[in-house]
Parts: sequence; structure tokens; C-alpha cells
Amino acid sequence: MEAALSVRPEAVGVRVTKTLLEVLKDAGHPPPAVDFGLAMLAQALGLPPGAGATLFAIGRAAGWVEHVLEQREQRHLLRPRGRYVEPAPTPRGTVSGWSPRRDECSPVGMTP
Repeated sequence: MEAALSVRPEAVGVRVTKTLLEVLKDAGHPPPAVDFGLAMLAQALGLPPGAGATLFAIGRAAGWVEHVLEQREQRHLLRPRGRYVEPAPTPRGTVSGWSPRRDECSPVGMTP
């Protein structure tokens, strides 16, 4: 974000984004992710719409390639502890924690 402010602080998109960041910070929100700053920089540089997302994807892909190369070199997975466990299936048309019995889902103070 500092890079965008140093490149073109007068750009409308950069000024609006800076103001938005200040309002969010004053309201106690956490700082935004890196893609927010990248979008701000793309705006400051006058890049076409979508260029920030493209640059983010290229950077992410480069990181994935590096992980693959490192794993091949070490001949094992870098994070073998991560394992996806699929949640138990629910019957079609049901909502978890909800009972179709009228006496369990009637509005407060009303009888079925």
C-alpha cells in the first residue's frame, strides 16, 4: 500500500482506497490481505482491470512451483500432516440441527 502511495498518491482510486483503509482501521478491523495492496498498486500504476489478480496468481503459481521443486529435492512431502477429512453426509433436503417435527420448530408462544 505504501508503494501505491509513493507511485501516484493523487490518483482517485488510491485516495479512495487509502480513506477506506483508514475508516476500517478506526473501526477496529484487521488489516486487509496482500491482494488488497496489490489492487491498490495496480490502480496507481494505471494497469488494466484484472491485472492485480493476474499478478497475484503468477506469484502464487511461482510459490507452488518452488514447493514442488523443494519436495522433489527432499524426496518427501513438506507438510504430510495435512489431511482432508470429509464431513459425514446429511440426508438430502435436511438442515443440520433442525427437526421437521412441528412441536420442535413452532414459534415461541404458539402451539402446533
